[in-house]
Amino acid sequence: MDFIEYLKDAWRIVTFDEKSMLDISKDKESLKYGVIIMLAVAIIGVLAAMLTPDITPLDMGLNFIILPVMFIVGSLVTVGIYHLSAKLFGGVADFMSLYKPFLFTYLLSILLIFPLPQDNTPLLIVLGIVYLLVSIWAVVVSIFLVRAVHKLSTGKAIAAVLIPIGILIVIIIAIMAYTFMYLGQA
Repeated sequence: MDFIEYLKDAWRIVTFDEKSMLDISKDKESLKYGVIIMLAVAIIGVLAAMLTPDITPLDMGLNFIILPVMFIVGSLVTVGIYHLSAKLFGGVADFMSLYKPFLFTYLLSILLIFPLPQDNTPLLIVLGIVYLLVSIWAVVVSIFLVRAVHKLSTGKAIAAVLIPIGILIVIIIAIMAYTFMYLGQA
């Protein structure tokens, strides 16, 4: 298969095609192409950040290093958590079988490359809604991936994905509440 075919598979994965999810999870070459897709989206994001008026050359250079590293580390952590959670619910796949098709979901991130404006409130609202919808879409794709690759029921796949997300949200809220309480006392 060539790169264009893998891009088509990426599109099929983000549009919930379980056959493509399973094919990519078993394909030995798909890891390489998944990483290429993920890093290409990261680089496009860095280039889009150049549209931000007050970005310095140093920030730009650091972004070329930091964003790809964040994508790699973030994907490993996210899939690791989903994989462990799926295993707790009886999932049967190994880590790499889930990781490979997950990399292809970074195609969705191309919709998030627009830098948020500092002063244009209507545009900020529209982009915020786009970010929210793409995030929800990514969670739903993750549920489909966990279900297909780990051979779980829909309910177990939903739980395997949403429970870790819920725990993360609770932790973030607790940290924010503690921070605001601490700052309020200072």
